[in-house]
Amino acid sequence: MKKRCIYCYKEFDDNQGEICPFCYKDNNQSKMSENEVHALHQNCHNNIRMSTNMMNNALTNLVVGTILLIVGLIFLVLSFRFNVIKERVFTPGSTEFVVCVICLSLAGIMLILGVFRLIISIIRTRYYKSVLKHSELKK
Repeated sequence: MKKRCIYCYKEFDDNQGEICPFCYKDNNQSKMSENEVHALHQNCHNNIRMSTNMMNNALTNLVVGTILLIVGLIFLVLSFRFNVIKERVFTPGSTEFVVCVICLSLAGIMLILGVFRLIISIIRTRYYKSVLKHSELKK
């Protein structure tokens, strides 16, 4: 059965043992000493901090992507110009349309990247919080 390492978050097969083949640390929480539990908690808190930083970065990408999306849509509307008989005509060769295409493509990339990183950071934060909860020291 596949299992995630509580130290490095990589997936490994636990039928071959509880030792992660990537970081070579034991994943059996039942036979940990107090110092090993303390080191595990430090590792979990460091990974939660990195996931929180990734979440902040993802939210920044979402905000900037939304702003670029609005700016791109405004330039799309501006690329429709009036001709000599006062009709609105789409002009794809205009500077406004070029700026619109650039802004919309950057907005799409940033929004996709932001959503992807947000989902990954939420999953990792939940995982490490559950590891912390399951490995608390009993007093």
